Amino acid sequence: MHRHMCPVVASVLLLVASAVTAQKQERATPEQIKRDVKALYAKDPAVRSEALARLKEAGTTAVPYLVVVLNDGRRANTDAVLAAIKILGDLRAKQAAPALVRAIDFNTTGESSVLLKGDSRIIQEYPAVGALVQIGSDAVPALKAELSLGHASREELVLRTLKIIGGPSAARVVTDYISDLERRLVRAKQILQALTATAK
Repeated sequence: MHRHMCPVVASVLLLVASAVTAQKQERATPEQIKRDVKALYAKDPAVRSEALARLKEAGTTAVPYLVVVLNDGRRANTDAVLAAIKILGDLRAKQAAPALVRAIDFNTTGESSVLLKGDSRIIQEYPAVGALVQIGSDAVPALKAELSLGHASREELVLRTLKIIGGPSAARVVTDYISDLERRLVRAKQILQALTATAK
């Protein structure tokens, strides 16, 4: 008899937990979220930690306000940026993927080269990469869009992030990227041949 009760009890507990989460999100008014986002800039780590916890509880409601932290002077306050990136990653906020991609080169060391770094070290030193990996395949369209812009300084990070995410969608993006590079190389060779012929 107790074995038959377990699923029922589990269902009740799940419903209670869902209701509690919904109540917490309902209490997260825009005014409270704005105050908590502002608190991410506080010098006191305890204040930042409490604000971070409340923003995570607010869930997707807080996402647009956290994206603002990345878009508005994202290098101005490292603590605030790191906190915003962490929350967005933990929430797996796919709507924040474009902003996270724009912040992909924000790092905690000041080093710019990633060629010789392993995946785990890149995730550790480039927080936005870690957040995008948490979001997973839902982040692939934003990464694809970034590759199409041709920002050489960020291409390696974008490609490495796609590698870590893995899966068919990431593989397709990299395949298309290689095909585009090959087309451009062919065109560049044609232009070089024309220039060489003209010079003779």
